[in-house]
Amino acid sequence: MNDQKTVHTPHPDPLENNHHALSLCQACHLANVWVLSSEENMIEDLEVRGPVANSDHNLITFRLMYKTEEEDKRKINYKYDKADYVAIQEKIRLIKWRERFEGKTVEDMWKIFKREITEIRDSQVPIAKVYKRVYPKWMTGKIKKLIKKRNKAWTRYESEPNYGRHGKYKKLRNKVTKEIRNRRKMFEESLARKIKEEPKAFYSYVRSKTKVKERVGPLVNNNGTITNDKKEMSELLNEFFSSVFTREIEQIYLN
Repeated sequence: MNDQKTVHTPHPDPLENNHHALSLCQACHLANVWVLSSEENMIEDLEVRGPVANSDHNLITFRLMYKTEEEDKRKINYKYDKADYVAIQEKIRLIKWRERFEGKTVEDMWKIFKREITEIRDSQVPIAKVYKRVYPKWMTGKIKKLIKKRNKAWTRYESEPNYGRHGKYKKLRNKVTKEIRNRRKMFEESLARKIKEEPKAFYSYVRSKTKVKERVGPLVNNNGTITNDKKEMSELLNEFFSSVFTREIEQIYLN
C-alpha cells in the first residue's frame, strides 16, 4: 500500500448508467480517492500530497485534460514615457480635421477623433510587458525555500514512514505556517501605515481580497438585445453620455 498509482477502473453499479470515467489513487494512510469525470482519460497524474498547514486533510492534485477557448483578458499597459511625441504631434497636424468633421454630428465627430487618436497611439506608444503575479505580494524567497523543504520532507516520509521523518516534516510544516503568518501580518501593517502616502497599494491589496468583483454590463443595445461585447457596450455608454450633454454651440470648427 506504499506505492501510489493511478488506474482506470470499470464503472461501478451506482454510476454505470451515468457513463462516468473514474480514476483511483491509493495511499498508505488514506482511504481510496475517487475522481469523477464526464469522459474517460480526462484525469491524469492523480497524486496525494502533504497535508495543508496543520490540517489532517491531505492535498490531492491531478491534471484535467480538456480543450477550450479562453478570451485574452490581459491588460495592455502603454509606456507613455517612451512615446515619440514629436511624431504624434506631426501626425495630428497632418489630419484635415475640418474636412473630416464637415456635416457630421457631435457623436460622429467624437468617433472620428477617437479612432484617429487611438491609431496614432497604437503606432507611436510602445506596449509594456505584463507579467502575471504567481505568488502573493507578501511572499518572500525565504518562504519559498521553506515550502520546498517542507514538501521534500513530506515526500521522504511518505516513501518510508517513520517517527523521525514525520517529526522533521512537522517541524518544517510549523515553521512555514509561522513564517507565512508573520510575513503577511508585517505586509498588511506596512500597507496600513503608508495608506496616506501610497493609497493605491492599499486599495489594490484590499480589492485582491474581495470575492465579489463589480463589472459593467451586460447592456441592452438599440435593437433591444442584451450584449456583453466590450466595444459595443463602450459605444452604447458613449452615445448615452453624449445625448445628455448640454449643446450650447451647434457647430464646432477646429483648425
